[in-house]
Amino acid sequence: MKVYGQTFFGWYIQRYVPQPSNVNSLNVFFGIVPILDLIAGVWNFSTWGQTNQQWENAYYFELSMSFLMLIAWLTVFERSKTTQFAFFNQMAAVYVLIEIINLFLVYQAEDTTPNTVDQATNYAYFSHVFGLLMSLVFSGYETINYNQATNRS
Repeated sequence: MKVYGQTFFGWYIQRYVPQPSNVNSLNVFFGIVPILDLIAGVWNFSTWGQTNQQWENAYYFELSMSFLMLIAWLTVFERSKTTQFAFFNQMAAVYVLIEIINLFLVYQAEDTTPNTVDQATNYAYFSHVFGLLMSLVFSGYETINYNQATNRS
């Protein structure tokens, strides 16, 4: 933010001029996807603990991948817009695969040992389907923005 103004008795009368933002609002909104997956992993961990191998696979994968993607999402905002578009496009494409694997692991664990205790499994399904759809939409959106930012057709 740049400050402009004139001197008045040794003080500046300041007027703040907003600078163009480097951050796209959809990029910020995409951060909810790893947060929802992190909540699903914590809830499944608190429900199952270390009682079942299939559920351990599911919640360890949920926790590790959502934490890594959250860190990756947070680190990209200091880069240029073109770099952001390219990175978020790749991140969304990778996250599609991660969400498919998450859905498979939760389904496999639920098939082996059904959850009759709470709604952690239903929330995990919601979280992963929402993440999959957001990743698909986001990947297309970022591809369009990247092509516009680099003047490609």
